[in-house]
Amino acid sequence: MPDDDTVVVEQERDEAESVERRPAGRRWLPVLLGALVVAALVVAAVQTARLGSAERRVDSVEARLADLDDAEVGRTEVADVAGRFGVALLTYDYQDLNAARQRVLALATDRFGREYTDAFVNGLDDAITQFEAVADATLVDVYVGAIEGDAAQVVVTLDSQVQSTEGTRRTVSSYLDLRLVREAGAWRVDVATSLAALDEQTTPAPGG
Repeated sequence: MPDDDTVVVEQERDEAESVERRPAGRRWLPVLLGALVVAALVVAAVQTARLGSAERRVDSVEARLADLDDAEVGRTEVADVAGRFGVALLTYDYQDLNAARQRVLALATDRFGREYTDAFVNGLDDAITQFEAVADATLVDVYVGAIEGDAAQVVVTLDSQVQSTEGTRRTVSSYLDLRLVREAGAWRVDVATSLAALDEQTTPAPGG
């Protein structure tokens, strides 16, 4: 009958053989699973970082596009006001000069409005009325220059025609240099300067 020491030795040998017979994959499975978990966490962290970076890039692009949209809207507003002002300035009818003046004043600053009104009351309205002048203008083009803060520089070109008792005067591509400022959120013309015209022709009235 084997003694206790013999039994213990045999049990240890059996356990050792059992361990040796155990597939290697089973012994490394916990380690492998642990490595996979760590790898998954690393990948997730990298993806999260990349996602955050991508989101920041998208936000940056969207912000730049918004700025461009705002700038484009600003240029469109400036061009619209400048074009309408040019047409209003060169369009009038001696029978209703007040309507013509109001169209100009609606697009001008108070400072320009005062200068324009002074010109009217100091002889311009009398001359227009005396010669029964009727003028109309057509916008040809608008060139928007620099827009810096609340100031903008614009050049507009117009074709115009003035009919009066003296005859008919046609002007092709007259250039107006305009300086606009933004007041209370609205663009208005503050300075207007006549530069030149591509061509001017005057046809005397019959018998003139």
